[in-house]
Amino acid sequence: MQRRRGTNHADWYFFTCLTNNRVGADRCTGMYIREEDIFSAIYHQLKIFFQTPDNSIYQRKQNLEQLRRKLTEQIEFQQKIAENPMMHYEKYILGEISIDEFRASQDKIHQMVEDQKALEFEIEKCDRACQHLLCMCEVRDKQLPLSAILDEIKTITVNAGRKIVVHWR
Repeated sequence: MQRRRGTNHADWYFFTCLTNNRVGADRCTGMYIREEDIFSAIYHQLKIFFQTPDNSIYQRKQNLEQLRRKLTEQIEFQQKIAENPMMHYEKYILGEISIDEFRASQDKIHQMVEDQKALEFEIEKCDRACQHLLCMCEVRDKQLPLSAILDEIKTITVNAGRKIVVHWR
C-alpha cells in the first residue's frame, strides 16, 4: 500500500493499494484506508496485547527480581566454595582427597561460573524485555509517539473488509 495525502493537500493521509493499477482489477479491489484508522487499530491492539498475562509488566518485573536474587545467592555460594581455592589442592597433595575428587571440585567451580554467566545473560534479556514493554505501555497511554515502537511492528495487514491486523515481532 502507498501513503497519500488527502484531496486538495488536506491535513490527513490515507493508504491505497496500487495492485489494481499495476496488475489489474481482478487481483485487488483497489481499497484505501485512512491513516488515523490504522493508528487507532495499533492503539487498540496494544491494549489487547497488554491484557494477556504473558505481557504483564508486573509479572516481568517479578521475574527479573527473582533472577537477580538467584544470581546473588549463586555468587555468595560460589564465593564460599572458591574462598580458598588452594584448600582443595592442598587436600589433594596431602592425600586427603583423590585426583578425581579434586577434578570434580574444580569442574563444579567452572560449572558454577558458566551458570553465573548464563544467568547474567538471562537477566540482561529480561531487563531488555521489561524496557520494551514499558516503552510500549507509554505509547499505549499516548505518553510517547507511535514512532517509538515502530520496530516492534512486523506487518500491518488490511483485509478486504477493512479489518486491520497488527503483527508484532
